[in-house]
Amino acid sequence: MPDRPKLSICVPSRNRQDCFRQTILDLIENPRSDIEFVFADNSDDPSIMDGFMAALQDDRRIVYLSSGERTYSMMENWERSVAAATGQWVAAIGDDDYLDPDAA
Repeated sequence: MPDRPKLSICVPSRNRQDCFRQTILDLIENPRSDIEFVFADNSDDPSIMDGFMAALQDDRRIVYLSSGERTYSMMENWERSVAAATGQWVAAIGDDDYLDPDAA
């Protein structure tokens, strides 16, 4: 991956693991190496997404923010995902949305 990705796609989620997992799988299917994916979980049970994301830990394009010690407000979760982004351009989408990484 380049030193700085061209595009960061941020996806915050809360207790919608099925949608979140599908969106993650759809996004990372794209082979581009100049994209960063920031996935921010905010679930009541972090083990669900933590376990899923462990299988993807070798994908260097992924930044995963696990649930914190407290429940974040929707705004806080969106803000922490954007704050973790390092791309030249940053886009934030819902956990049931899709942004084509080739938009970069």
